[in-house]
Amino acid sequence: MIVARETPGGAAGKGPVVGGAPATDGVVNPYPGLAAFRPAGHRFFFGRERDTERVLERLTASRLVSIVGRSGTGKSSLVAAGVVARLAERPGGFAYLPCEPQSSPFRQLAELLLRSGPLAARVELRAALLEHERSVVGEEHLAPAITAALRQMPQPALLLLDQFEELFICTPPASARGFRVLLDSLLAIDTLHIVLTLRSEFTARLLEWLGEDLLRASLLVLGPITSETALRAIITGPATALGVPVQPELLAALLPAAIAARGALPLIALTLERLYEQRHPEHGLTLAAYRRIGGLASAIGSVAADIDRLIEEDGELDAACPRLFAELATVIDQLPTRRIFDSPHLRHRGAAQRSAAGAPGGPAAPAGFPRRWR
Repeated sequence: MIVARETPGGAAGKGPVVGGAPATDGVVNPYPGLAAFRPAGHRFFFGRERDTERVLERLTASRLVSIVGRSGTGKSSLVAAGVVARLAERPGGFAYLPCEPQSSPFRQLAELLLRSGPLAARVELRAALLEHERSVVGEEHLAPAITAALRQMPQPALLLLDQFEELFICTPPASARGFRVLLDSLLAIDTLHIVLTLRSEFTARLLEWLGEDLLRASLLVLGPITSETALRAIITGPATALGVPVQPELLAALLPAAIAARGALPLIALTLERLYEQRHPEHGLTLAAYRRIGGLASAIGSVAADIDRLIEEDGELDAACPRLFAELATVIDQLPTRRIFDSPHLRHRGAAQRSAAGAPGGPAAPAGFPRRWR
């Protein structure tokens, strides 16, 4: 059994569910585009088999793994589609609890457990959240209810604290310190395994927060995929799993470009997503379609053009963009990074536009994309 949180759109975790998102003709598109893989798409996840084993070995040894890598290396996908799928094969199953700290890590975790945790713990969690809403006390007062709920899980659980750099970008310092105390309590639960994913630029902040001994024991560095064998599997594996051929001429053109991209997985996945949408009924993914979309280098430009068109067609949105873009970026330790900006007005407007266009919602682009998208 896999337990995952539900998003407003009905998908588990962040972004659309890969393996459940339709292509333009209503057929499942096995390539994630800019979204991360989810557990439901594990049969389309290729190229990280050895890294999956590394995480499982580390979890067996310490029950805490800190996966650190550059933006776009597929840290979230590795956990959701690689590690979770393997844990689910174990007798009795494994609960999967994905959470992003954002600005209120205690509240995020408490609300996740209220939706996906044990029924017996929900009364206490609901009461604790209600008290937090009504009082001025810090959210760290939710810690006892969170710990109690995780102790009552009916099966072993994997808690994914994804995009953990948000703790250093968005979370008030007092809450971040309190969350460190909570982590010690959670590590004392024998049936709970915890994975953090973090952009490598924030490793020094994680060292300061976690401590040298614990970081050394839990650290797993995830590098970019540059192996020709792994990239070939990423390109051909998902289509082959659905019986869709990949033209040898396309592979001959795309594989060197993917190697030259030095592990820019979102860029590769976005290109493959578009190729699958334009697949030939007989020949599948083709070189002709690759040339039509402008190759690997033009994939981001095509996304930018779609967004530019939406902005230009909406005067109100166009006027709001300067403030919006300013709110979406910040500098932490002299590092440019994205940050969360919650705007219900724009979120509802965007949902309506996507619905009218028949397009699914999607996550924010990986944090490294602002440096490529110019």
